[in-house]
Amino acid sequence: MLYYPAYLTLKDRNVLVVGGGAVGCRRLSPLIEAGAKVTLVAPQLVDEATMLVEKHDLKWLCRSYSAELLAEQWLVIAATNSAELNTAIAQQAEADGIFCNVANDANTGSFICPSLINDGQCQIAIATGGAAPVLTRLLKFRIRAILPRHLKQLIAVSAAKRADIKRTFSTVSHRRRFWEGFFSKALNPDNTDYAKLYQQHLSEVTEQASAVVPLTCVLPDDLDDLSFGMVKKLHQADLVIVSEKDERRIETFIRQDCRRVRPEAYAQITPEPHASVIAIVTN
Repeated sequence: MLYYPAYLTLKDRNVLVVGGGAVGCRRLSPLIEAGAKVTLVAPQLVDEATMLVEKHDLKWLCRSYSAELLAEQWLVIAATNSAELNTAIAQQAEADGIFCNVANDANTGSFICPSLINDGQCQIAIATGGAAPVLTRLLKFRIRAILPRHLKQLIAVSAAKRADIKRTFSTVSHRRRFWEGFFSKALNPDNTDYAKLYQQHLSEVTEQASAVVPLTCVLPDDLDDLSFGMVKKLHQADLVIVSEKDERRIETFIRQDCRRVRPEAYAQITPEPHASVIAIVTN
């Protein structure tokens, strides 16, 4: 089963965690970081959960779960050591229209919790639908290893300069092109002074209008044969000239905000300056 991925806004929302063992404890920190108003119900807690309760002044109900605890909750985590109780909590939550996650059981409840990589404002969620948790962990470690060491600083520079770039460059295409160039340089491990790199890159870029010349992409019969360079260009494209049949084939390679234009209609439009235009031709 495929899941619909989403990041929930939990700040100041009521969240109930049922279970004070190691599994329930693992759910607490992400909820706390998201700003949720957490209530923890369990007759006893593992030491780490006790530390979190004391450190963050969480509401802990030292008792067993009962149905009335779901009242006014926005989300619930069922993490007890009883599969029957977890299922009962999920069924009640479903009846009451409350989001419910059953820890260690992807087939019960209304959502699953993915494995997370957190680095400041950058969050990467990885999930295999509960089918291969070991693979999920391995993917997490591999992805984490290739991320820039100073990702927080890179995001901070970007956030601080977004308004400046919006004032400097008048078109969406030119702004995107600026950021693509900047981030491509910033992702080089030798470039860690992002503020200096930003100024250098800005000085190299001008808003001088340029003619738009479509780049031709010849689609192979097997899209696995499409070169990495062309996949990258397709992803960066602002406008794609493509037939309806070929649009379906390349849908996964182009951005949602990329304009799609049929070949017979392209002559009637004017791409904005600095737009990246690709013409798709079937082999």
